[in-house]
Amino acid sequence: LLVNALLATGQLKSGQEYDFGLRATSRIKTFVFKFISVPAKWIKTSRRHVLNIYSDDNAYANLFKTDFG
Repeated sequence: LLVNALLATGQLKSGQEYDFGLRATSRIKTFVFKFISVPAKWIKTSRRHVLNIYSDDNAYANLFKTDFG
């Protein structure tokens, strides 16, 4: 869901690094639990769809340029 949102908004660029707590030697299980397994849903507010992310990780706020409250 998050990768789809990144591609749809055009914010996923090659060479950019975000602080998701992953190293170059991280295993695939760590990647799945840190990046892919994030609860999120698309909500409609005032005629536009917004991705609502339920996470305290600031890397997602920086990536989507939003505030988590």
